[in-house]
Amino acid sequence: MAEAPERGPPRLLFGDWLLGEVSSGRYEGLRWLDAARTRFRVPWKHFARKDLGEADSRIFKAWAVARGRWPPSSSGGGDQLALERTLRASWKTNFRCALRSTQRFVMLQDSSGDPTDPHKVYGLSSKLGWRGEAPQGRAETRAEGSRCPGQAPPRRPRPSGAGACVCTCPHRP
Repeated sequence: MAEAPERGPPRLLFGDWLLGEVSSGRYEGLRWLDAARTRFRVPWKHFARKDLGEADSRIFKAWAVARGRWPPSSSGGGDQLALERTLRASWKTNFRCALRSTQRFVMLQDSSGDPTDPHKVYGLSSKLGWRGEAPQGRAETRAEGSRCPGQAPPRRPRPSGAGACVCTCPHRP
């Protein structure tokens, strides 16, 4: 009888990982904003700024490390610091995509353009919709099952034509 193939460690889930990192206190600017631990802030400095430091991308790099995407598997012997600088933007993109796709978090405030303290504020959401404070000062309530701000819109089914574009961007025929 054949033995079952060995499986690697279970896949690390972004939501659980991020909540642990927010609570850890290891990253400057990443912290809980309330005692109930329902809202937290993430430092979000634009990578084109002249005052950008290594600490500004630390949480994004930590996610790349946790997912096994850093350090690179090929050891080309090149300058690792230079390689790191070129990958910072992609780390941030991956982090942002993970935040949006998990549906556990809702962006409440985008202060990424603030010149003195660029950051974003996120809240915890329930699977069926946000049940906390109205984001960004809005007073309306959400219908059960409705989409939360910051959550990707539902995917439209692809047309039967192979490779047909379903986006709404200007290039659409």
